[in-house]
Amino acid sequence: HIKGEFTNKVKHTAGIISMARWTDRPDSAESSFSIMLGDAPHLDEQFAIFGYVEKGMEVLEKLVAVPRKENRPVMPLPIISTMILSSIAERDAFPLAQARDIFEKN
Repeated sequence: HIKGEFTNKVKHTAGIISMARWTDRPDSAESSFSIMLGDAPHLDEQFAIFGYVEKGMEVLEKLVAVPRKENRPVMPLPIISTMILSSIAERDAFPLAQARDIFEKN
């Protein structure tokens, strides 16, 4: 479990990445997270923010556009690959266009 860090004054706006946790257990975050597609002020100072989307929001918008039944997509949305970049140099060297091509083909 990850200890909750809620003193951050960053607001939950489009592109913000924040930890998911059990509502009644502040230190219960593990591996789930949310990426904000819009403003969510009710989450401010309640969930730990640890990052933001610099590029690729259009990919998230495509995911959200997939038809859903209740809260689940009606078709599989497989994750082909993920990459965590730990520095600006790594980010700048990553071929984002290649990742976009993979997504659009699938």
